[in-house]
Amino acid sequence: MLWRFWTLSRTAYVGLYDPGTPLAFLVNIAIRPGFTLLTFGYLVATVADGAVLRDAVLGAAVLTLNWPTLGGALQTVGYELGNGTLGFTLASPVARGRLLASRGLIHIPNGLLAFAAAATIGSLVFRLDLGGVNWLGVAGSVLVISVSLTALGLLLGIGSLKLREVWALLGVASVTLYVLSGAIIPLDTLHPAAQAAASVVPTRWGVEGMHRALDGDGIATVAPYWLAEVGVGAAVFMLAIGALRLYELDARRRGSVDLI
Repeated sequence: MLWRFWTLSRTAYVGLYDPGTPLAFLVNIAIRPGFTLLTFGYLVATVADGAVLRDAVLGAAVLTLNWPTLGGALQTVGYELGNGTLGFTLASPVARGRLLASRGLIHIPNGLLAFAAAATIGSLVFRLDLGGVNWLGVAGSVLVISVSLTALGLLLGIGSLKLREVWALLGVASVTLYVLSGAIIPLDTLHPAAQAAASVVPTRWGVEGMHRALDGDGIATVAPYWLAEVGVGAAVFMLAIGALRLYELDARRRGSVDLI
């Protein structure tokens, strides 16, 4: 069963997402994240240093996961319609949860690679003081963030089937995360309504856990934030399954997967 799931995941990744040439893969995993981080890092470095700069730079490194995880999962699902494979996918007897999970699996390690590249570049360029950091806590936080962002990408991918729009959804989601994740902008500076909205946004709790780990807090302190992030990601994944089923019901009613 695991081998069949892996085959399903790899086929979807190569056939629908299409990582392209090694150079294109390198751009998405290292070059684009590196330049994104340097942009935010230099802006913050003009007004802050020390722990504030460290948190902002590594927070920007977390947000570089947007492209390979959220964007990758969104494209993998969204391109089903354009590539003409959606009808076969909906006709598949595979459980919808497993089907969606296979569309997101390989994007998770891509996100971890992007974070590692961006964090390394940021640490070297800005000479961050990383003494006393709980690296296990940081790694766990980044992992749960990567998973929850992938779930969000799957949900938005279902939306893109209806709207016929991938890049606009990715752009809106990315900007929303820049503001509400707490990775760059401290949440306590936002309007109370925005702070409340942030509590159900993927990345928010994982970023908080990462900040605690950067301050040297132990796993017992960081783990509750992991659980909160996993909870948000699981809820988003369930919404994605529900959205796919609604899409299927409408397609069956209309007699076509092309709903527009």
